[in-house]
Parts: sequence; structure tokens; C-alpha cells
Amino acid sequence: APYAGAMESAVGRRISRLSGLATFVQTRPSAAELEVEFDLFAAGVRVGVSGIRALELVQNGRIISVVPREGNENVLGYDLYADARPFIPGDVRRAIETGAITISGPTTLLQGGFGMIVRQRIARSETGFPDLVAMVIDVPALVTEAAAFERPDRISFVVLDRTGQRVSGQSTPLDDPVSMPIRIPDGA
Repeated sequence: APYAGAMESAVGRRISRLSGLATFVQTRPSAAELEVEFDLFAAGVRVGVSGIRALELVQNGRIISVVPREGNENVLGYDLYADARPFIPGDVRRAIETGAITISGPTTLLQGGFGMIVRQRIARSETGFPDLVAMVIDVPALVTEAAAFERPDRISFVVLDRTGQRVSGQSTPLDDPVSMPIRIPDGA
């Protein structure tokens, strides 16, 4: 339970920053001002927390801005609705339709590596404003943070995704495993 709680906290700390970014985007007086201020504000959101690979603005299913640009150049202009993984366009639509925080993954990231993509709808319909803000989170950074405090040698920390596939931890079968769900805003 302490490790599941630590993982929930690690995810929650990052998602709260995405909510702050969504509020920032929604309160800009104009799309032009958002364009000028986004990079600096988004860079500040990433300070002090590991594993935030990228912060993105999404408009009509396309990634229109990303911070940092270095290492994420290949995602600019990417059409999420055309992604070959069916859950990506589905999750984008679900985020826009429901307004709820929507999490895709863990999955292989376009930038390389393994992570989750968290999206939140922007409640502005003026021309030039994005539909969504997104945060790309490295799963290994979450696991490292959650497993950072000392544990007895006899305890192994293994993380499974929603389908039961191993995301991190030892791949050998465990003796008498105890499973704890990790509750995050988009389900366990």
C-alpha cells in the first residue's frame, strides 16, 4: 500500500501541474498572447519535478506547440487522429467530449521511451485557442520516485498496466504477490 500510494502521489503531483497549465491557457486574453507566453510558462511547470517529457498544446487533433522543443521536434504538427494506435485518437476524442482528465498509456512515446500522455480540455472556443493541453510523462521516472524510500529486501516493486502487462520491475514470477491498485484520475 505505501508504494501504490507513492505512485498515486507521483502521478497526482504531475497532473496538478497540467491543471495549472490548463488554467493558464484558458485565462490568456488572446491567442496571440498565449503564443508569446506559453513556452516560458510551460518551462516553469516542468521545474522541480522529474519525468515531465513534454507539455503540448493540441488543436483539432494536431500538436501545435511543445515545450521543450529539443527532443520533441518530431511531434510538432503530428495528427493524433491519424495515430495507428486506436486508443490515441479515442482518448483525444474522449478528452474533448467529456472534459475529464484523460490518460493514454503507458505506451511507447513518439519521442522515444515509455510513458503516459495526460490530456485536459481547454474550455475556450475562440479562433486560435487549442482544444487540449497535454503532458507526456516518463513512466520510469514515476516508478523511481515511488520506489525511492527504503524497503525490506524481501519486497519487490512491480508495476502492471491496466491489461496486466508488466511496466516495470522484475520479470520473474513473484512468490505470493500482493496487488494494490494505483488510483489515478482516469481509473486504476
